[in-house]
Amino acid sequence: MRVTPNSTPITPDDLKSQPNNSVDNKHASSSTNSSAQTIGIQTQPIQSSDKYQQYTSLESNYFKSLLSTALPNNKTQTPSQTNVNIKPGDKPVSQPNNQSQATSTSTETKIETAKATNNSSKPGYDVNKIPGLKGNNNVTPEFLAKVDAIAKELETEPSTILAIISYETITTFSPSKESPKTKAAGLIQFLPSTAKSLLTKELTSLTIDFNDKKKVIDNLPVNEETKKELTKLTTNINGLPIKRDQIKTKIDNLTEKSKELNNQLAKAKNLPKEQQEQIKSQLKEVLAEKSQLIIEKNFLSKEISRLPQSIDSIITKDIVIEAFKQMSSVKQLDYVKQYLLPYKGKLNNPQDAYLSVLYPKAVGQGSNPNYVVFSQGSNAYEKNKHFDGVVDGKKDGVVTVQEATKEITDRLKVAHLK
Repeated sequence: MRVTPNSTPITPDDLKSQPNNSVDNKHASSSTNSSAQTIGIQTQPIQSSDKYQQYTSLESNYFKSLLSTALPNNKTQTPSQTNVNIKPGDKPVSQPNNQSQATSTSTETKIETAKATNNSSKPGYDVNKIPGLKGNNNVTPEFLAKVDAIAKELETEPSTILAIISYETITTFSPSKESPKTKAAGLIQFLPSTAKSLLTKELTSLTIDFNDKKKVIDNLPVNEETKKELTKLTTNINGLPIKRDQIKTKIDNLTEKSKELNNQLAKAKNLPKEQQEQIKSQLKEVLAEKSQLIIEKNFLSKEISRLPQSIDSIITKDIVIEAFKQMSSVKQLDYVKQYLLPYKGKLNNPQDAYLSVLYPKAVGQGSNPNYVVFSQGSNAYEKNKHFDGVVDGKKDGVVTVQEATKEITDRLKVAHLK
């Protein structure tokens, strides 16, 4: 999921000027404490919902205030309102009536470091200082609101997600940013195989409404015939399971009916032969109908199992990557969320959050700065060896957690409100 940076490494001080190319550093120090610890970010996993609520009272309040100044209403904002200090419990500031003025104001809003309810302090961030964010047309109030919502659901921090996107897109926050080498694209540099898997899963899901799937199909860069075929397959994915369940219900009813007729037949020994034959005839019809329905149900089951494969064969990696590149930044956040959702509850620090993007197998090791993520001799190391030695300038054949995640913690260090 990574783009190999082509730019020259720069220092955290350089980040303060918000460069337009990516940073290629490693850990900030060789001590056992991670970079995140250096800047005051908790690296120990959150153990209780209370600690998560602490985050909610701090960073979420900041985002709400940021959005409140970005969304228009009938009030006019004066220049003195541009920079405001916001604390938990403060009321939103006046909202501008001009959208361009609103965006500018939102990118200059600041928050003071707040204290949690248990009197332990947790740092706040001025996310406008994250490289590439301020004044970026891709970073709209709607985008920030969605990042905030996703962070809450995943139990991580908005600033962490923004720092990851900043690095992965080389500060552009562009959903169309693509790596010429790997063909990965988007906000977190989705590999073609990953993007295809996410989109195919969406179209084949039984819990997603057909109309939502139709919107996805309509926006795919394919011809009308292909769209019609995909629409038909998607319609069947949503409709055939319902039809199969209806048939199963009929089969169950016929099974009960056949049991009832068999009981009648067992008690009909003293009845006239004509009545016995009548019961036998009814039983025969019931069993024949049941047999036919079983054939239909089995056929539908096979068709349903083939549908994902049929869709997968139509949607190539090239089609999906092109579709991702054509999405808005807000829309593509849906797939960022879908990708990160399996790691909910495990993204308790910036290191683990980034490892979920870079190398998911290492998620859970974020608080261990010396944990080896990549070792020389592996394909993974060859693709990520640009991380090796970014801390002390010495390549030792391994990439540690501290090295692999330094780009993210550096961005958070710049945005940290001291």
